[in-house]
Amino acid sequence: MRGFWSVYRKELYSLFASPVFYVVGFIFLVIAGYFYYGAMIFYSRYSFQATQDPTVLGYLNLTEMVLRPFFMDISVVLLLIAPLLTMRMYAEERKSGTMELLFTYPVSDRAALLAKFAAVTSTLGVILLGTLPSILLLGYIGKPNWAAVFCGYLGVLLLGGAFLSLGTFTSAMTQNQIVAAILS
Repeated sequence: MRGFWSVYRKELYSLFASPVFYVVGFIFLVIAGYFYYGAMIFYSRYSFQATQDPTVLGYLNLTEMVLRPFFMDISVVLLLIAPLLTMRMYAEERKSGTMELLFTYPVSDRAALLAKFAAVTSTLGVILLGTLPSILLLGYIGKPNWAAVFCGYLGVLLLGGAFLSLGTFTSAMTQNQIVAAILS
């Protein structure tokens, strides 16, 4: 897998240099913050009810009432965001004429594909790190199950990887970025 790191660095640089990453990251974090806020408001109202009715107190669980809906909601948002991250992976190279240059590198096709996929997955990981302060704040306020937090982030990252692989496939099959985003 010669040349993996050179293609990985090139893709990572091109992803971070484009405004698409920042716009997509901002939109994702705003929507994720909205869902987190909604889950916290629901938990707050439910805990207020629990002070009035002690039978409800047994159902009060921070992990089930805040973390589970949060991770489910950001999984749906990833379904919409992943095509925007992957739409330019191959379609842009084909359009700008750098695809032939990539093929002239002493890099196997497998290494180039894995490097592109690893770069966009790393980018998704950076975007997901933006949601971490809200979870850490939740840990300061209450006692969430940290194993559930870890598994939630791992599950979202793996699901995002599945969405990104589909987006990479459609970007490789189409000539246009917009068509790649719509198809994936």
